[in-house]
Amino acid sequence: METVRRAIDWAVLSTAQALRDRGLLSVDVGRVPPVKGDEARLGQALALLLTHATHAPSKDQAAHNEVAITAYREEPARVTIQVRDSGPAIPRDLQKHAFEPFFTNAASSTGEGFSLAICHGIVRSLGGEIEIESVEGRGNTFRLRLPCAERPPLITMEPPPVPAGLGRARILAVDDQAPVLRVLERMLRGHDVVCAESAREALDRIDAGDTFDLILSDVMMPGMSGLDFYEALLGRDPDLARRVVFLSGGAVTERAEAFLRSVPNPLINKPFTSAVLMQKVEECLTAGREQGLRRSG
Repeated sequence: METVRRAIDWAVLSTAQALRDRGLLSVDVGRVPPVKGDEARLGQALALLLTHATHAPSKDQAAHNEVAITAYREEPARVTIQVRDSGPAIPRDLQKHAFEPFFTNAASSTGEGFSLAICHGIVRSLGGEIEIESVEGRGNTFRLRLPCAERPPLITMEPPPVPAGLGRARILAVDDQAPVLRVLERMLRGHDVVCAESAREALDRIDAGDTFDLILSDVMMPGMSGLDFYEALLGRDPDLARRVVFLSGGAVTERAEAFLRSVPNPLINKPFTSAVLMQKVEECLTAGREQGLRRSG
C-alpha cells in the first residue's frame, strides 16, 4: 500500500495550490498492495492528471469541480488508481487522441499540451495501462491499472518515516484543504497531530487552552491567511509563534514573499516527502526544547 499511498500523497501536495481554486479534492485509498516501479514517477503521473482535472473553462464551473482519487485492488495481481473530475467532457471523437502530444480539449479553455502524453508514457513504463472515460455531464475518469509488486519495491520516493528521536510531540497542522491535512497526519504518524481547516479554528483551539509543541501552517488560506494567523499568534503567545513552520505551494503574494523574508520561521515548499518534513520537524523540536532548557536554567 505504501507505494501507492506515498505517490498519491506527493501528487496531492504538488497540486494543492492549483486545486485550492480549481476543484474540491477527495481521496479514498483502500487496502492495496505495492505496485511495480518507481513511486516517484507514479506520483508525477498522478500530479499531471490532477493538474488536468483543474482545467475548467470558467471560474464558476471551477468552483463546483469535484476531483476524486480512489485506489483499489481490482484483481489479485493488479491495482487500479482512478482520477475523476466533474469538469467538461472530452468530445468522443477526440478521446482516442487524448494521449497524443499537443492534444487540446476543445471543451476546455486550457490546452493540455504534453501532460496527458507524458502521463501515458510514465504509466506504460511502469508496466501499466491507462484509459479514459469521458461523458458529457459526468466529467472525466482516468483509470491507471498497474501490476502488483512481487516484493517490496527497491526504488522508493523516500524511506519509511523515522521514529521521533525526542518522543511524541503535539503538533497543530493548519490548512484549508482536508486532503493535505490527511497527508500531514500520515507523514507525522510518530507524533500526535491535531488538524485545523482554517487559521480561525486554530486560534480558537489555542484560545481555549490547547497546547502544542509545534505548528505547521499553510501560507495562503482563504479568510485568515498564514501571515495573519502568525501575527495574531504573536500577540497572544510570542514563544508559540516562534514555533510555527510555514508550508507554501509556491504561488504567494508580494506581501507574503516580503513577510516570509522578514520572519525567522522556517519554510517548507510543497511538494515535500515525509523524510524532509520529519527532518525539519525534528530540527525545530530540538531547537525549541534546547531553548526551553536554557530559559529554565
